Amino acid sequence: MALVDEIHSDGSVVLTMLHFGQAVFLGWILNQLAMLLVTIDKMRNAAGAADAEYAVDLSLDIKNRVVLKLGGETFVDEDYVFEPGFTRFPMYSYGTKTERAILIEEVAQDIMHSVGSSLVLAFNAEVYGPGV
Repeated sequence: MALVDEIHSDGSVVLTMLHFGQAVFLGWILNQLAMLLVTIDKMRNAAGAADAEYAVDLSLDIKNRVVLKLGGETFVDEDYVFEPGFTRFPMYSYGTKTERAILIEEVAQDIMHSVGSSLVLAFNAEVYGPGV
């Protein structure tokens, strides 16, 4: 897997993931999305515009049939397949960084639906530790 990360003078940020294999994990895609959102947050902070809205444009260009894996495979026993072709997802709005988890969950759900899954995802996280 290779990453191409571009930051343009107009503030746009492009992250491209290149993967050569027969399977890709949903977590890999979501991790790259999270990295993109963190990069956007850093750009906004550097520009003094922490709440500037960004549009996130996600597309998949699949050259060969690729199996989407969910990881662990303990609760899902079937493979979801990206067939060759170009898939453009809806434009996503990214406002403040408090929206990061919501956006990642929305993208994950859209990816699952794009491979024919009716699985409904719900991500919940709790922070534990001193002072929490």
